[in-house]
Order: sequence, then C-alpha cells, then structure tokens
Amino acid sequence: MPSFSPDFQPLQEQIARLSPDRYDDIVFRHPMSFYRDRVEMAGAQNFHKALDAGHGFGQWSIALAERNGHVTGVDHNKPRCEISLMLKEHFGIANLDVAVAPLSTLDQMFTPKSFDYIWCWGVIMFVDRARVMRIFNNLLVEGGVLFLGSVNTPERWAYKIGLARSQGTGNDNFFRTCEKGVNGLFNETGVNAFSRDKDVSQRIVDPYGFNILDIDYDGRIDKVAKRVLPFEQIANIRDENVEMILEKRTDVELLVS
Repeated sequence: MPSFSPDFQPLQEQIARLSPDRYDDIVFRHPMSFYRDRVEMAGAQNFHKALDAGHGFGQWSIALAERNGHVTGVDHNKPRCEISLMLKEHFGIANLDVAVAPLSTLDQMFTPKSFDYIWCWGVIMFVDRARVMRIFNNLLVEGGVLFLGSVNTPERWAYKIGLARSQGTGNDNFFRTCEKGVNGLFNETGVNAFSRDKDVSQRIVDPYGFNILDIDYDGRIDKVAKRVLPFEQIANIRDENVEMILEKRTDVELLVS
C-alpha cells in the first residue's frame, strides 16, 4: 500500500477512519507541493472567488486557497468534507469554506455569477454533465474560467478497476461506475469522457457556453514552465485523464434544467 507523504502523516489515522474505500492512500501519497505545483501549472491563481466543485479530500482546495482570494469547496461526501476541514486546520487556511452538497444543487446554493474561477478535477464523469455544466456556466462571471479534469478512455476506466483491486481500494459503487465507463465513451448522461482532440471536446462543451483555451493529458498543461507532472504514471498516454481550461462565452445565456 502506498504510504502517506510526510505532509499528511500527522492526520493519517484520522483520515483512514473517514475513508473506508482507501482512496486516501492514492491521494495523500503525493506531497502538498504536488498539488500546489499543479494549481500553478493550470494558472489557477489570483482569482477573487473560486469554487472547488467536488473537492473530495480537499487537497486541491488547500492549494487553491493559498493562491486565490477566497475558495469554497463543495462535495456530496460528508466524511470527505470532514477531512477537508482537517486539512484546512492543519495547513492554517483561513479563506476556505466547505459545504456538503451534490453538484446538481449548486444553483440553489449560490447566485449567478458568484465565482470567477471553478476547479472540477476528476468529478465531471460521475455527474449529469448537461445539468452541471449549465450550472457552472451560470455561476461564473462573464469570461470566468473553468478547469476540468476527466477520465478519457474506456481503457482508463479499466486501469482504475485494476489499480483499485490491486491496492484494496474502491467500493461496489466505484466498481459499477468504472464498469459503465469501460462500456461507453462520450455518453451524454452519467459516465462520460472527453477527448484530447480539441475539436472533439469543443463540440462537447459548446452547448454549455464554453470555449476551450487549453487541453492536454493529465499534468501536461503548464502555464508557468515546461513540466510534466501526472497524478499517476500510465503506460499508454492515450489512457491518461484529459484536462482542459475553459472560458465562459459572453454570447450564450443558458437555463439550468
């Protein structure tokens, strides 16, 4: 089993009690500097109000809060929100709020144009993309920025299954979701995936009022220096997650349905 980075080891026992699927072993093997570097690489800094949508354990929220005016982290999983609050205290972060809620209800929590930046890493493929992407559009100011990280291929889903089984992580719901991903690509509801091909993914995000500013495989978008910093080492790069930076268009007014 991967061990926690020293940055997180003081919290390891508390985190383990709140994370029965053991995915924390994968997330916290990276030092906090990894998440800070990735946020900087994505250009996710110097924004006034940022939303970490589906923040998981909150490690991205910490890195975002260190570089932006104020961050709100939202996740449907209460134990993970508790871990996020532990990280907030551990790293002495004052400008971070944490809320328990599904992404499909964000439009009920916040008024339109509440944020100038939204970070959503490793979550969009688990939700109703049509509804959530429209919500993201409405929550962003004109010209606001959305960062998405998404599973790319059926082979990537298969890799996630194999990794989880080998490391004793995951649960029944996780495996069911992964199996759906193995069996389908570019599904408009439920499990879905994007393509590194900019034209293909632009057609996917176009109905939701976004333009793609940058797109590449996991850990390869870098606005500050030429680096490659993937979350995991994947043998076939085409099976990597796809990440993209999107800008809200000013010529589209969307209704959330």
